[in-house]
Parts: sequence; structure tokens; C-alpha cells
Amino acid sequence: MLRNVLPQRSNSGPIRLPSFLCRMADQQPNLVKIASNTWWLTFEHFLRLGMGILVSIALARYLGPEKFGFLSYAMSLASFFGAFAYMGLSGLVIRDLINHPEDKNAILGTTFALKSVGGITAFAILAIVSISGHTDPVEKWVILIIGLTLFFRPFETIDFWFYSQTSSKPVVLAKSISFFVTSMGKLLLVLLGATLVYFACFSLLEAALSSFFLILTYKFSGQAVGQWKVFISKAREVLAQSWILIISGILATVYLKIDQIMLRWMVGPHEVGLYSVAVTFSEIWYFIPAVIATSIYPTLIDLKNRDKQQYWQSLQKTMDILFLFAFIVALLLTLIGPKLILFLYGQPYLKTGYILMIHVWAGIFIFMRGLFSKWVLIENLLSFSLFTHGLGALTNIALNLLLIKWYAGYGAAFATLVSYAVASYFSLFFFARTRNFARIMTKSLLLPFSFILRPRITITNTWN
Repeated sequence: MLRNVLPQRSNSGPIRLPSFLCRMADQQPNLVKIASNTWWLTFEHFLRLGMGILVSIALARYLGPEKFGFLSYAMSLASFFGAFAYMGLSGLVIRDLINHPEDKNAILGTTFALKSVGGITAFAILAIVSISGHTDPVEKWVILIIGLTLFFRPFETIDFWFYSQTSSKPVVLAKSISFFVTSMGKLLLVLLGATLVYFACFSLLEAALSSFFLILTYKFSGQAVGQWKVFISKAREVLAQSWILIISGILATVYLKIDQIMLRWMVGPHEVGLYSVAVTFSEIWYFIPAVIATSIYPTLIDLKNRDKQQYWQSLQKTMDILFLFAFIVALLLTLIGPKLILFLYGQPYLKTGYILMIHVWAGIFIFMRGLFSKWVLIENLLSFSLFTHGLGALTNIALNLLLIKWYAGYGAAFATLVSYAVASYFSLFFFARTRNFARIMTKSLLLPFSFILRPRITITNTWN
């Protein structure tokens, strides 16, 4: 094992790794692979964090709240209808690739075909909405151009194969290069004084470049898209298993994106511009649960089959890590958010900082949801995912209708916080089969109190 391979420490010899690291590596042989996978995913998202904020600041200052708000609204529409192209298949496909690697080409080919049908359907609906619901020609073109990104969604199927191998480096390189190139292009457009349509074109270019580089990396890894096969029988099998995930994905998108869409129609694009900046700072951290949950997902599948106790312990430890990340981010942005937004975006976005103070706390439930979404796949409890997403969507729509009229962006942020909490935590107590996971979440939510109370308990015991 690792401790037998590592050089031992002597008075003049090399330094030996601490014993607890050796024990961890012995107990979890996939730890190094998981750590490497997590590092690459984290690298990609930190690149997006830095470049995303830089581009957001430049665009928001250049376009102003109203035009920036409409661009954000158009992207929200594409994400909203993009749920048809996404189809919620990622976890299911990765699981099948791990359990049945011999069927790789059939699984990937059929998934690509299903996602293609979903993308075409989504774009058709988006086009109808754009043509019938907007009178400004510029608005129509922006929505249609960004909507064309839906045709590139099916190539995300390649991601699933790399993730099933716990090898995210090729995916990260492909997406990071395209994101960096198009981000620099958007900054150049700001300097050139470009119109809104050109920024939409660069969003489309990013999707096209990302797909192109994904195909190349898949080929360089010794695979070939041309070997994929589409089987009607496999499509029926996938749909039979995933129809709940498809509907869940649509409902999840409703309560994730409906706030900006409703703000656009109930208040106006100016308010969407203010709100979207707050959402950028709040949601830009959401890569953390995706990275951690995706990296540990194959290991959890393995532990579920061979060591139930360690399986539940790993779930609890992972949930604790996710919660602490979210809590620290929420607390930090609550304390410095208003001043930070004012400094970066200027006086026109003064209101945004206070919207952020509300919206950022919803991240706690999104972080915990990241692990829950993988757990329901492992436990084959997909119906609970449907129920929780549905409840969250209904809660968000109802609260938005009630609060946006009177409180605009503040109301939308509060509706988001409550709906995320309902969908990702409180709804889990309704059913016996999800209560154990709800208890795991509760233990994590109580961590700050345990840190506060622990020193007091220690002092009391000392005096006794």
C-alpha cells in the first residue's frame, strides 16, 4: 500500500507523509484520483469566477442596468427552455457508464440523440416566445441568437464519459479555452462600443467552440464520436428511467430561473439588470457543490455496494464540507456585499448589494442539494426529486407573484431563498425514505452552533 511505497523518514533521510494521510490513502484508494478530478473542476470554475466577474463588471457598466438586464433575461430564457435539452440525464448516464462500460457507445449515442431532440424542441418554443412576445427587433434577435446555443447542448454528452472515468481534465481544458477566448472577445466589444447583438453572438460562439474542443479531446483520448450508436430500445429504456428526471429538471429550472423572467414582465428590464448582478455574485459559487458531488459520485456508488456504514459517514462528511463552504460565502458577502457591489459596479447598482444580502443565503440549500441530487440517483429515489422540485417551483412562483409587485428585486430574492429551502430541505421530512438524508442536512446546519457551544462545554467539564 501507499505507506510501503513512500520513502521513510530517518535523521538524514527524506520526509515521510503524515500517518493520517497514509491511512486515508489506504482506506480510499481512489482518493488521489478524486483529488485530481476535483482540482481540475475547481480550476475551471475559478477561471470562470475571475473572468466572469470581470466581464460582468465591464458589461454592466457599459450597457447599464436596462440593457444588461435584457441580456440577462435572454440568457435566463435560454436556460429555462434549455431544460428540454439538458433532460436531467447526467447522473443517470454516468451511473450506467460506470456499471455497464461495455455499452458505452450505445449509451452515449442514444443520449446524444435524445438531447438533440430536446434541443430542437426547446429552440422551437423559444423562437415562438421571441417572435410573439417581443416587439423590439433587437430583443428578438438577441433571444434567437442566444437560443441557438441549445443546438450545442447535446455535445455535453461527451462530458459524461470523462466524468464516469473520474477524469475531468480534458473537459476543463476544452471549456476553459472557449470561455477565456470569448470572454476576452466580450471585453474587446466593450472597448469597440458594440451593440447588444454582438454580445449575444459571442455567447453563441462560446457554445460552438466548447463543443468543437470537446469533440477533439474525446478523439485524442482514443475514442470516436463516429462509433456512437442510437438504439430505439435503449432510448425507451433511458426515457423509462429518466422521465422523472426530465420533468424534475424542468421544474428545477423553473424555480432557478423564473425570478428574472417574472421580474422582466412584472417590473421591467432595469430591475432585472440590478437583480442579475446580485445573482451573479450569489450563484458564481454554485460550482463548488457540483465539483465535489461529481467527483465523489463514483466512490459513493462503490461504497453503497460494499460498505453501508462508510457510505453514510462519507455522505455526512461531504455534507458538512458543502455546508461550511456555503455558510462562509454567505456570511462574507452579507458583511461586505453592498460596499463591494458599489465599488465594482457604481452608483446605478447601489440597490443590488442589498438584494445580494438576501439572495446569497439561498446558496446554503443549493450546496446541500448538490449531494442530495446524487444520493437520489444512487438510492433510485427519483420520484422524490420530482416532488421536491415541483414543490420548490410552485413555492417560487407563488411567492414571486405575491412579493415582486410590492418589493421588486428584494421580493424575488426572498422568494428564491424560501423556495430553495422548501425544495432542498424541508420537503425531505415529508417521507420516511428521505428523512435520514434530512437528518444529515440538519446535523450540518447545526455545525455553527456546535462550534459555539463546544468551548463552553469543555470549560464546564474542566471546572467540574
